Amino acid sequence: KIWAEVERGGWVRASCCLLVAQQTHVQLDLGARTAQRGALRPWRTLVARQGASLASFHQSILQNCWKNLLSLELSAELALECLCGVSLLEGSTPSEILAKFLRKRLDLVESIFGSEEHGSSTREQMTQLATLLLTSLELVQRLFLPSDSQSRDRLGQPPSLVEAKLLLASQSDVSDLVNFAESPSFRYLPQAIREYRISANVQEGGLPTEHVQRECRDFVSKLEESSGPHVVSRLRNLQGLRALAQVCSSVRNILGQEGPSSKACVAALGAELSSKERFFGAKFADRIKEIMTAQLEGAMTACLDTLVSTRAKSRETRTSPLDRECDAFTWSESPVDASLFGGRDTTKGPGSLTMKTRGLSPQVQAICLCLDKQLEALLGELECFPAEHRDPDTWAMVEDHLAGAATAILNRWLSFVEEEKTSSPEEADWLALLGQVCHGLGELCPALERCFPAVPKKASSTAKDLVSWQKQKMALSEHRDAAYRACTVVIVRKEAARFQERMTSGSVDDVMASLLTWSEVKIQEETEGGSTVQSTLRVPLQVTVALQELLFSVCQEVNRIFGHSLSRAAQAEVSRSVLAELEPTYVLSARAVSSHSPASLSQNWALQLLLDLSVLSQLLQGDVGATWSALESYVDPFDLDVVVPHLEKHAALAAQQASLLLGLCLSPQRFICERPPPPRSTGAILGHNVLPLHSVAGRFPLLPTLSRFLEQPDSRSAGSPDQPPKSSSGPDLSKMAPSLTASQSTPVLNASPSFYEKMATTMRSSWFGAQ
Repeated sequence: KIWAEVERGGWVRASCCLLVAQQTHVQLDLGARTAQRGALRPWRTLVARQGASLASFHQSILQNCWKNLLSLELSAELALECLCGVSLLEGSTPSEILAKFLRKRLDLVESIFGSEEHGSSTREQMTQLATLLLTSLELVQRLFLPSDSQSRDRLGQPPSLVEAKLLLASQSDVSDLVNFAESPSFRYLPQAIREYRISANVQEGGLPTEHVQRECRDFVSKLEESSGPHVVSRLRNLQGLRALAQVCSSVRNILGQEGPSSKACVAALGAELSSKERFFGAKFADRIKEIMTAQLEGAMTACLDTLVSTRAKSRETRTSPLDRECDAFTWSESPVDASLFGGRDTTKGPGSLTMKTRGLSPQVQAICLCLDKQLEALLGELECFPAEHRDPDTWAMVEDHLAGAATAILNRWLSFVEEEKTSSPEEADWLALLGQVCHGLGELCPALERCFPAVPKKASSTAKDLVSWQKQKMALSEHRDAAYRACTVVIVRKEAARFQERMTSGSVDDVMASLLTWSEVKIQEETEGGSTVQSTLRVPLQVTVALQELLFSVCQEVNRIFGHSLSRAAQAEVSRSVLAELEPTYVLSARAVSSHSPASLSQNWALQLLLDLSVLSQLLQGDVGATWSALESYVDPFDLDVVVPHLEKHAALAAQQASLLLGLCLSPQRFICERPPPPRSTGAILGHNVLPLHSVAGRFPLLPTLSRFLEQPDSRSAGSPDQPPKSSSGPDLSKMAPSLTASQSTPVLNASPSFYEKMATTMRSSWFGAQ
């Protein structure tokens, strides 16, 4: 009978039959020691063997019951049979069997994660662990809690399934378990056997719900503690967010499903379902953070490696780290530029003209695009996590970490820029490249901006100021300007050193070579006798060649490093640095010439320096009062009073002539050359602007928009600008001044003849007074 019940899976009836058999054996064993000893003596050996068999049956039934209970896919019916069978054989109460059942379920953790050597994937192990958690709580709810907790209070605490099963087993007698109708020996059974009843150890009043929920919460806590290291270790094997999202979705599909399972878990835990979901949520969130940090750091490392490789190659080949200078990129017009000028599809990113205006060369675009693609891929992988599987609190932590990790890589980049400014202070092109990349990171990386929280449209100005991306963009702009300032300081110092060497030699030959065109000022004076005395003073008309070459060289160098994209503050810094470097040189130059030349030559040289200084003051908008006073000491006071008005007029004319060519050295607020009004003739079609417009400043600081040459017909009178006004006391500069455009500092215009040759012709005829 026991064998039949075991094979059928009736563990409760098998346990009851075993208990009856044990009772029978006890009675036989006792009978062998009483008055019936003689009658039972021949059966003593058989009784002993049957007792040993019963003991092995007892152990076998217990082992099989626990083996069934340690299965992940365990049905409630089988669990009920096994738990009640164990309770009957061990004499355990429902409370004790619940605690033992949950402890045994914890042993499944090692078997789940120990199956890695058998080829189980991380996804399978995570789903098995989730299934273990879910099925355990479901079984506890169905077996140890009443099906309707509301009816328990009204109907006097109905028993759970385990309690009901045990009570039912205790009500059955021997005849219900074993059919002895065919056995004639049944009437000879002792009274103690015929009246034997199964004893079920059921607590009076039933198992309290609070006790069950406390045991379940303790089980979840211990399960998380024992499985935590395994979960963390297996999740580290997942290197991508896409694979992690698949594992997370599989787990959420098991734990997050609504219906009877969800209600069962809530009843077993006595808490909301979210407490169960947090069992995996924190670990998944931690791994997401680790992967995001690793990918962001990897993207920035690739960017830095590219730049370091570029610098190493430039040092090895002794070339510039800038792959294309400004002339080859910005000042070349293509059909794409013309088509994009009228309108551009903003969905495809910044256009060619925008890139030229912002000074973002293809080299910088490639570096920023590489970083942006990796960040875009990261954000795309984050979208693989379905919105319904995102716990709001956990996902808020993930988004905060994403912004923090993005801030960390930007801080790493800014630290790299600071270190390079310190370690490579004399590499102007390298510093310029760093400044361009700073600009590009703020303009060409939309994925980087998406790493930070978005600003609501109706947010207050205070809230907008606190947004992380705005702060980071401001920091990038500040470091861009700082890198450009360091670059321009190197350029200005280099040119100023060359200028100082030429101006402070004190040689008469150098002085005479620097004195260009002068005008004569005739002065009439009356003597004491009433006669008239006429004298002639000479006033310089043009600045020194050294100053023209310095300013033009500075403009060329700043233009070469995309200086048109500098901010107003950076442009003003260039002006201040030029003026600060040149003022001491003028004082030293006047002192050197006065110590090696006669007084007349020293005075003429001082007048030339005053003209240079006045032009610098107008171009750079700086205060040169102290230097002016120092140079005035080398000029006769009477001559100075007469010459200064003419000197100021000549300085204004020279500054106006040089303002177009030396636009980068002007103050950003100054407008010397205005664009002429458009023609009134009907039918005149304005050609598109072939020069990019500055994105921030109110004017383009290097060259003006000279579309009048494209608007007018090809006639000599219409194509040439007006001649500059003549000085009241000097000759016509267009007839007397030698052409300075033939000097070594003259710019080479390699552009289309339709525009640039006409502009160059105008420069030769009007800017410097040449024919």
